[in-house]
Amino acid sequence: MAGFIESAGDIDIIVQRDARLGPLSVGDHVLMVFRAFNDNPPYEVVVTGPSGNVIMKRVVRELPSGDPQGAPPVDFVVSASGQYTVVIGETRGSLRGRGTISVRA
Repeated sequence: MAGFIESAGDIDIIVQRDARLGPLSVGDHVLMVFRAFNDNPPYEVVVTGPSGNVIMKRVVRELPSGDPQGAPPVDFVVSASGQYTVVIGETRGSLRGRGTISVRA
């Protein structure tokens, strides 16, 4: 369900979550997949927590898209309420995506 994240840029960021579970809250497991028109790996994914600290920084060789036999989703566990910022970009290119995940208290 894409309603859990506000996303903009050349690369779409999608949170995989069943909408029947309701809004994200502390302790939830967040799975993210990405969509881009041009696939030019590798990509760097950076997740920043509500306090401004980088909680995850990872380089992926294949863009996780949610397709069968594809790369697994990028994941993290929500540790605090607030706004999480996700930035993805090509390490040797110009495509970028940015998203904000809102977590309720």
